[in-house]
Formats: sequence, C-alpha cells, structure tokens
Amino acid sequence: MKKYADRARFVRVNIHVPQTRALQKQLGFSATPEFYLVDPAGHVLHYWGETIDPAELEQIVKSLPPSS
Repeated sequence: MKKYADRARFVRVNIHVPQTRALQKQLGFSATPEFYLVDPAGHVLHYWGETIDPAELEQIVKSLPPSS
C-alpha cells in the first residue's frame, strides 16, 4: 500500500525469528498469520485473526491522519 506511506508502515514479523520475541510478547501473539494495526506509541488499534479484508484495511488506513 505505497499510496498510504504517509499514514502507515507495514511490517512483517516472523514468529520463528528470535529477534521478534519482544514484539510477540508485547502484542500477545504466538500463531501465524495474525494482523495488527499498531499506532506509533505501540497501542493496538485493530486486530484481525488469520484473514484480513483488503477493503476494510484500506478504509481504516485512509481514516488515519498523515504522519508528521
């Protein structure tokens, strides 16, 4: 979603990589796939389980304010 680069960054976290353990613990996940929308302060704004509706994600990202 390059067109929303001013509003969101998308990051893939692999649960099998030890360097991601702290983030896994912070978000409380241990399965894959899981999808989280997290604000810059680390608060989960939205959670999706195994599937994500691209149209819903786009609507949510569109509603985010541009980052400064």
